Amino acid sequence: MQACNNKTIGDWLSDIKNKSLCLPRFQRKQVWSKDNVIQFLKTLVSSYETPVGMFLVLTTNPSNPAFPIRTIDGSDARSAYCDSLLLDGQQRLSALWKALHDEDKKFRYYFRFNEQFEIEGVDWGDKQTRKEKNRNQNPKNQCKERLFPAKLLNPLSNESGLDEWLQGTESEETESIKNLIRETRKIFGFDETEGKVIPYFSLPADTDKKTAIEIYKTINTNSVTLSQYYLAVADMEGEVDESLYNVLEELVESEPLIEKLENKDIGEMFLKISCLLQNLMPTNRNYKKLSFEKIKNSKQSIFEGVKWTVKELKNLKIGDHRQLPSIVPLRVLPALHQSMPPSGQRIADASQMVKKYLWYAFLTDRYDKQANDRLKKDYDDLNSRFKNERKRINKDGIRIFKEHKSPSKTDIINTGWPQAKNRLARGALLVCCQGGARALASDEPLTIDNCEQRDRHHIFPRSRLPRKGEGSGDRVLNCLFIPEEDNNEYGDDLPGDCIKKISKSLDVPSSRAKVEKRLETHLISKELTRDLGKVTQDAIDRGRISLQDAYNKFIVARAKDVEIKIKELLK
Repeated sequence: MQACNNKTIGDWLSDIKNKSLCLPRFQRKQVWSKDNVIQFLKTLVSSYETPVGMFLVLTTNPSNPAFPIRTIDGSDARSAYCDSLLLDGQQRLSALWKALHDEDKKFRYYFRFNEQFEIEGVDWGDKQTRKEKNRNQNPKNQCKERLFPAKLLNPLSNESGLDEWLQGTESEETESIKNLIRETRKIFGFDETEGKVIPYFSLPADTDKKTAIEIYKTINTNSVTLSQYYLAVADMEGEVDESLYNVLEELVESEPLIEKLENKDIGEMFLKISCLLQNLMPTNRNYKKLSFEKIKNSKQSIFEGVKWTVKELKNLKIGDHRQLPSIVPLRVLPALHQSMPPSGQRIADASQMVKKYLWYAFLTDRYDKQANDRLKKDYDDLNSRFKNERKRINKDGIRIFKEHKSPSKTDIINTGWPQAKNRLARGALLVCCQGGARALASDEPLTIDNCEQRDRHHIFPRSRLPRKGEGSGDRVLNCLFIPEEDNNEYGDDLPGDCIKKISKSLDVPSSRAKVEKRLETHLISKELTRDLGKVTQDAIDRGRISLQDAYNKFIVARAKDVEIKIKELLK
């Protein structure tokens, strides 16, 4: 290994542009946060002397690279003439490239200067906001905020961009700002200046694959606590010359909906499924015990298992992660698919058992703790039953059905709004949607295609009830899963006023009965709808009804109906 101290920031950026510097395919994607990028940019412009760490590169033969390659995030992805692979430093260089080329998808970065025309910090803007869109289009406003875009420091661009930006500032301080930017650009190696050097270690081209991967793992683990997932990616690449990233791209291509359902990491999901299939506890530590040859050979069967799992979730009207009470079945069912009986009564029994398993996973506290241990037990239990052709498939002895009970009416009443970490609330809302969850205005049923356009609507407006405590409106029992336009239209209406407004808009005979039928598809009975119809602003103003009392009565009554439905599903 050789230490080198002869490459400036501009040199590194030029290597990225020329694609002579690339990444081994197993390198993880860019994961730096906005704050990481800001801190790195601050360090870069603080002075020539402030260190920004070292990089590690592996010299390689352009015609026969040591590893399959990919270009650095944000740079041109076309074919590369690569003679160096970046093993450590990707996060820093990717962040720098994107900031200086304004290619970050979410954020735009600015340097902030003071009245003495010295850089005193780094600012940012969210590209999705109107404020940032207006700021980006108006250099004059940027100047008023004493900001200039990071892209003006790009050493690979000429001064035409700087001159164009300065013309739009209409500032009396134009010349001072220009001098500040030009002086700062020198740090990056602009205008034939030497620029700031980022040193690096270079591994020779004859370094073997396993040694290079071990060095990569050691350096990354020590510096950023590289997760076992990324170490497994590197190990797989070294052992079977198959990129896990490519496998995951194939998986998403074969079943695109999995990306909407798996809100965490499809790679982690895939490795946990592989652990189950290789009889390993699906933990990060066990990734290194996986046979990657077996993964390579079994990937198509995993793909089929994922497709089947998605189909089962579609049948329950689940189309994205907001509706999914627990991600655990996305690990268990794809592995279990290989053991499903081929035909006859056994497949009917197994299919029924799978549906029951899903509801237990969603509605009981089975996976609220010790999830990896319990999902392995559940997979083992179901897998052994499905494989045993001598016995009928029933729930006897299967631990998830034996050890966990239906939530009580009190549990259902007390559970809050169906947010990300509220498993029971999401499960209860899903139960309420099984009747079709039709739109209030259009009568359109909930489908996989329209679920992303649905909002969670407060039946009793949240603003009219206590924020916290017993009478809070943030309860799943006060929730309807309806189209966004319905939520916008009726969001502030009391339930009786909402029902009147919908009935009037239908303008057909028996319109009130039609509204009742639509609410029935949300597990709100006709009797409850009639009670809700009495809760109007006029009734409250006249003192004929107490809003809080009506709300409490509705919550208790709906809880009883939801409890009955849940018991049916878990029976």
